[in-house]
This record gives sequence, structure tokens and C-alpha cells, in this order.
Amino acid sequence: MRQTAHGSLVLLLGQVASTAILAVAQIIIANLLGQERLGDYTVVFVPVGIAALIQDLGINVGLTSHIARYHHHGLEEEKKTVLATGLVFNILISLIVTSTVYLLTPWIATSFLHRTDLEALLRVASLMILGQALISTTNAVFIGYDRMKFQSLNSVIMAVARITLSPLLVWIGFSTMGAVAGSSISQIIAGFMGFLLVVLMIRNTKGKMEIPSMLREFGTLIRYGLPVYMSSLIGGGLNQIYNSLMVLYVVNTQIGNYSAASYFAVAVGFVTGPISIAIFPLFSKLRKGDENLGRAYRSAVKYSSIFALPIAGALIALSSPLIGVIFGNRFPLAAFYLQLYMLTNIYIGLGNVATGNLLNGQGETRINLRNTLITLFTGSPLALYLIPNFGIIGVILTMLIAPLPGYAYSLFWVKRNLGLSPDWGSSGRIYLSVIPSTLLTLIFVGTQSNLWVELFVGSAIFILLFLVMIKVLRVLDRTDYEMFRAIVGDTGVLALLVNRMIDLIE
Repeated sequence: MRQTAHGSLVLLLGQVASTAILAVAQIIIANLLGQERLGDYTVVFVPVGIAALIQDLGINVGLTSHIARYHHHGLEEEKKTVLATGLVFNILISLIVTSTVYLLTPWIATSFLHRTDLEALLRVASLMILGQALISTTNAVFIGYDRMKFQSLNSVIMAVARITLSPLLVWIGFSTMGAVAGSSISQIIAGFMGFLLVVLMIRNTKGKMEIPSMLREFGTLIRYGLPVYMSSLIGGGLNQIYNSLMVLYVVNTQIGNYSAASYFAVAVGFVTGPISIAIFPLFSKLRKGDENLGRAYRSAVKYSSIFALPIAGALIALSSPLIGVIFGNRFPLAAFYLQLYMLTNIYIGLGNVATGNLLNGQGETRINLRNTLITLFTGSPLALYLIPNFGIIGVILTMLIAPLPGYAYSLFWVKRNLGLSPDWGSSGRIYLSVIPSTLLTLIFVGTQSNLWVELFVGSAIFILLFLVMIKVLRVLDRTDYEMFRAIVGDTGVLALLVNRMIDLIE
């Protein structure tokens, strides 16, 4: 678990760096474009998102699982075959999908978006599909090899490319087209760099690559990943239903405000993303009945909660000064949208970050598929009613309510069939630490008139209250402190800061 946690730290550092760079890039772009043109920028990527969702046939999750297993057992030839198979077939599929979207842009712009003026933007945005496929495939390989530093490097390359290209192209006069082109080109650059690294890994892996073996491995990957693909297709399709209804029923200015708010929502992903990625290969190695499986599952739920829920609570409390300081009055609805959107993270303490990875790692992909189907049957009617009637608020309410029945089913199945469940007492104490800290900080912010005072003093109040609450409620024990110290190891300034904070709490 400590090795996996250290991998999470490497991912976390890379993701913090890349997301911080991307956030700055998006903030610059938003300020340059304004809410109307930012709405265009958001809308044009809706059909691209649908195409990107369709192209992944579940091969990537199979890649990660099989590479991790073969690597663990020293099966070099099998590892080389599955690696090459996943890379070749994913590239072929992505080229087909990218070409199809590119050729169909007139029809998509007219019949789906009902915006003929977005045709040129859509054509440039379609190139992102290829870049995203390369990034997803190579990241799946890096995770399977436990080479988290390569994924972090890839993320930083993409972020640096975007913060360089997109604002520059907007600033010199290309407007929304410049923002879209910068996003697409940065994905392709990062994808190509990842592709080169994977090719080197293939060359350095022993064994032969034969066409019959690759075809057999492709069939194995498809059989393994098909339930995951169907689950992703349905779940992602549900999100695309939300986005499509948003495009049809919500005005551009509200979409622009929602897009600006969503930039800050990725802060929660600083923690949940690396943990989710790192624990999947771990769950693939451990078997049912192994006491380490239960320990890893409970730890994943606890640590994702202890870091992610305070971030969500702080963003709820500080949304108004944060949006005001960064955007001024350009996005008047963004602070309220951000507060509502952060409520969708409430299920982290119930295990929604860890449970899906646990099921996939144990080969129980059909359970995640059932979970997704339940969410589809719940979310579709909610979306059809709430979004046309309440706009962006309806989008967020649907996202908040729809997943609950599916989460409940997954937890019930894991408890009944694997004998595992989150540490409910620990989760409850974390919620009891976050909620009062959020409410008291929100009260303080409401009594101030200076945005900078609200932001900095409010942040200090939230951090202090949260640290006091987790100490009073004994959320962390000595084992947790030792784990945190082991994770940061000798990472320089980070280790110094974390160890000082642990000493303070202890």
C-alpha cells in the first residue's frame, strides 16, 4: 500500500503542477474571451467529447490490468504483446473516429448544435480526438508499468503547451479559434511524446511480436474491457445527454459562467485522480479474501475523503471571493454554480472513488455496468425535466441526485460478495470535520466587503478549523501519520512541510 501511495504522490505532484498550469491558462482564456465566446468554446467540444467516448472500446482498462499482472509475474513476452496490441489498435480506431468527425462537421454543426457558425471551430476541435486517444493509451501503459512519473511528465507537457499556445493565439487575434486550436495542438503534442516513450518501452521489453498473438490479445482485451466500455459509454453518454440538453436549452452566457466555475472544480481531482489511478493496478494484484485487499480499500476511501472533501468544502465557502478576485465581474453567476457543483463530491466519503476501481480490479466489471445502467435510468428522466426548466441549476441537480442509487447498489454488492465496506466511522468523522469548517468560514466571508480579506483570512480560518476538528474527532491515528511520512519520504520541501504539519496535529 505504501508503494502505491508513493505512486499516488508522484501522480499528485504531476497533476497539481499540470492542473495549476491549465487553470491559469483557462483563466487567461476566459478573461480574454468573455462569457459569450467562452460559451462557444465549451459548446464546440460537446460533440468531440461524444466521439472520444465512443472510440475507447475498453482496451485501455484491459491494458493497465494485463500489463500490471504480466509485469508482476515476470511474463515479458506476454507483456510486450499486449502493450503493442493496445497501442496499434487504439491508434487505428482513433484515426477512423477523428476522420469521421472531421468529415461530418457540416452535418454536426447544422443538425446537432444548430449553429452553422461553429463549423470551422468544430473541424479544428475534432483533431483533439486523436491526441486524447494517444494520451489515454500511453497513460494506461504507464500505470500498468507503475511508471507514474511518465504520466506526470505527459500531463505537464500538455499543460505547458496549452498555456503557451491558447492564450497567445487568442491574444494575437484568433479569438475562439485560437483557444480551440491551442487545446487541440497541445493534446496532440503530449500524445505524441507519450507515444514515443511507449515505443521505447516496447523495444526494451523482451519477446517477439507476432500478428496471430496480437489478434488473440486484442480479443482478450475486448472481452475484458467490453463491460467497462459499456459502462463508460452509458455513464459518459449520460453526461453527454446533460451537455446536449444544456446546448439546446441554456443560453451561451450561462454556459460560459458554468464553464468558468468548472475550472475550479478540478481542484478536487488533484487528490481523487492520482488515488483512483494508483489503486486500480493494486486491486488487480490482490485477490478476494486477502486481508490486504480490505485494508487497501478502506485506506483508499479514507485518504481520498480526508484530502478531497476539505477542498470541496473550502471552495464552497470561498467561491465568491475566489471568482471575484480572478474574474472580477465578468462571470456573475460562476460563484453560485461553483458552490452547487462542489456538492456533487459528497459521495467521496461513501467510497465512490475507490469502489469502482475495486470492482474492476477484481474482474467484476459487470457490477460497474449495472451501476451505470441504474444511474442512466435515474438520470435521464431527471435531466429531461430539470435541465429545460432550470438550466444550469438543473444540470448540477441531476448530477447530484442521479448517481446515488447506483452507488448504493455497488456498496451493497461489495459488502455481500467481497465482505468489504468503507470505515463508516472514519467517513462520518471526516464529514463532521468538514461541514462546520465550511459553514463557519462561509459566515465569515458573508460579513466582509474586501475580496482579498475574504479569500486569505477565510482560507486561514477554514484550514485552522479543519485541523482542530480532525484532531478533536481523532480522524487520524499513528498509523496514518506514519503512512504520510513514508509517502512523502525525502521529497525535499514537501516532506518538510508535511512532517511539520503532522507534528503540529500530533
